[in-house]
Parts: sequence; C-alpha cells; structure tokens
Amino acid sequence: LWDVVLISKGVYYITDFLNESCSLLAYADFRSKWNLASEELSKDAYSNITLALRGYRNNILIFRDFSKVDETISLSRIISPPTSTFRGRDVRDIMYKCTDPNTLTPIKQWCADLNIDISKPDWTCVFINLYNTCNNFKALQFQYKLLMRISTCRYMRFKMSIDKISPHCIYGCSSLESLSHIFLECPSTKSFTRRLNTFILLKIDSSYRDPKRSNFILVNHSNYLINYLNIIAKWYISKTFQGGQHQLRWDGFVKFIRCA
Repeated sequence: LWDVVLISKGVYYITDFLNESCSLLAYADFRSKWNLASEELSKDAYSNITLALRGYRNNILIFRDFSKVDETISLSRIISPPTSTFRGRDVRDIMYKCTDPNTLTPIKQWCADLNIDISKPDWTCVFINLYNTCNNFKALQFQYKLLMRISTCRYMRFKMSIDKISPHCIYGCSSLESLSHIFLECPSTKSFTRRLNTFILLKIDSSYRDPKRSNFILVNHSNYLINYLNIIAKWYISKTFQGGQHQLRWDGFVKFIRCA
C-alpha cells in the first residue's frame, strides 16, 4: 500500500479511505476528497488498495503482525526516500533498526504524562518484562499497545467516527477520554488504583511505593507478580471503560483476573 503520491498528500491511515459511514470511498469520491488527478492515481491502483483493505477487514490476510512497527518511521522520511526508487525494503529497514526507545514519540509522551525523566527508566527492563511477566499473550499485547499509545480510547473512537456520541469520559468527567485520562487522571481510576496499591502493600511488598504511577504504566518493577497485577489491572480498566456499563469495582477485577 506504500504509494509515494498518496503519502505526499498526507494519505497515511486506513481512516483516510473511509467516508462518514466508515465505508470505503468510491474511486471518484476519494480523488475528489484528496484533490487527485487520474494520472496520479489510476482506477486499477485504487482497486488494489481497496481490495487489500477489505481483505484485512474480513480476515483474508493470515499474517497481521504489527509488533515490529516503529514510530520513528515519520512521514517526512517516507516522502523523501534517499533514491528516486521507493522500495518496501527501505521502510522495513527503518522499522527494525530503532535501538533507542527514548526516541519513540509514545515513550516521550508517557514520560511527560508521568512527569519523569525519559532517561531514568531502564527501557530494556520495561520491554523484557513484557515477556517475563506472564504467558497471557492478549495481556502482553494490550500492554505493548498501551506503551505505543495505540490502545483504544473514546476520544480516538470519536475522531474515527466509531463513537458518534461524545469524546468525553464515559463516567461523566468533563475531560476528553484520552489514554492519559483513562489510566492516570480519571477519579474512578484513581480510586481503583489506590485499592490496588493497598493490596500490593498488604499482601505482596510492604515497601511498595508508586507516587508517580510509573510502575503502574511501565510495569518495570523487580517483582513480576506486581508487574502482572498492574498489567491485568490496566487491561480490566480499559475493558470497563470500553463497555461503559459498569463502574470499576474491586470484586469485578478479582473476577476478571481469575479469567485472565
């Protein structure tokens, strides 16, 4: 799907190909939306793109592993490739060669939200913990998505016209329901995490302190059981916010963790 002309127009996301009803735009409508001449995008080329998008949506494609995608692939680097020939291999190489997590945009944003120095966390430990904490692939996948800030929230669903009601917190806050709000700012979450921290203090580690909630978000504690509880707690919080039918409750979390 890498098309230099489309990328130069800022066409970069799946949502750029959708109308307000979340259906794929017809060829003429797409050209009109992005001011494209027929010479810039042929009907056959657009058909190939829409076929691939339908295949992804309908699970025709077997391999859909995005775990190697790296946010250091910026639009400018793709618009201006080093040679006139744009190859998929160039994009793949950029994906795999990031060696410094401090350069990743989502990591920078989390450090700003947590009010911590980006150089302080042991990022090797943070990502290794993804594989050492538990063998629940869905829980680890959720934690990775959260670190990369590609986990779902109502604000983004509203921007993508999935949630057509409101971008604000499902629990009545006046704030936008962003990832930072869900996991760090919402009064419902704060009340729940206080109960979680009390449980850890009383049952697991009496010296546990997490005033900035960096252990909660990054799961970089030396105790894997604490990391596991923090991952599952965030997973439970995320699912509860998505459902919006129940409040965050300790007994609900206990039931959830038994099934995790």
